[in-house]
Formats: sequence, structure tokens, C-alpha cells
Amino acid sequence: MTRTFDGSPVDPNNPDSDCYANIHLGGRLFQEFVCDLWCTIEQNELSFLRKRQLQLRADSEGGLMDAIANDIPLDTVGQPVILPSSHTGSIRNMRKQFHDSMVLVRESNSH
Repeated sequence: MTRTFDGSPVDPNNPDSDCYANIHLGGRLFQEFVCDLWCTIEQNELSFLRKRQLQLRADSEGGLMDAIANDIPLDTVGQPVILPSSHTGSIRNMRKQFHDSMVLVRESNSH
């Protein structure tokens, strides 16, 4: 899923919006609106991913097996949600970004 504000009231270049220029004059209220909008988008994406775990080929027993191996009390183990590498902020995304940045560093040092 892509996070985009194009065409929304937040997009300052959207002439079709009724609040085209005025919304950016809201100061802190505008910042709160943007934060709420971002949180809503993030929550919708997480709900989508949570409901589609079978399609994402998530291993539901992996968390339980890890808990048993590491002597973690089983009553604290919940339902794991596997986030794809395309989800910003997931461990897989951070690893992907790290590896991409290390390739750039290696390429820039080799010239």
C-alpha cells in the first residue's frame, strides 16, 4: 500500500479542494489533522495486514515455538502479525533499507 496525500485536502497543489489554501493556515490544528490522518492510514494498513495473514504466508506457530525455546510464559504470547518488507517501520523494511544503504556505501567507496 502506498501512503499518499495526493488529491487529499492535505495536498497544497490540489485546486479541486474547497479548502485549497486555507487549510495550511491552521497552524497547530493543521498539524493535529495531519497526525490524525496519518494514524488513520497506518491503522487501516495494519488492519488490512492483520486480516490477510494467510495470504501473506505468515507462520502462526513461529512465535509459539520461539516462546517455548526461550522460556517465555505462554500466557504472554499473542497472535503474531507478520509485516511485509513494504510496510514502513517493520523489521524487514529496516533491514532492507540498511542493506540498500550499505550497497550505496560500498559502491561509492569503490570508485
